[in-house]
Amino acid sequence: FNVLPFGLQGAPAMFMQLINKTLHEFLYKGVLVYLDDILIYTETMEEHIELLRAVLTKLLNAKLYAKLSKYEFHQEKIDYLGYRISHEGIRDAPTESRSC
Repeated sequence: FNVLPFGLQGAPAMFMQLINKTLHEFLYKGVLVYLDDILIYTETMEEHIELLRAVLTKLLNAKLYAKLSKYEFHQEKIDYLGYRISHEGIRDAPTESRSC
């Protein structure tokens, strides 16, 4: 396969194993990964650019690609896996109110 069919049983676990193996040297040292969501966090913009370049190079060398339209660069706050993360700390992400 050129693409891992996620309908197969075990496909998400296989993909996580591949991503963790590919990015092992960065995990919890500025990089968090959950399935195809990769979060890069740093103290300075210079560190961010350096780490981003290193992660993208590792992914490219492993023939793992992402759509540029899904990238969000240099965000000061983000919602990630149900949490709002910013320089102020980590909180529950706000939920959108729905009317019935």
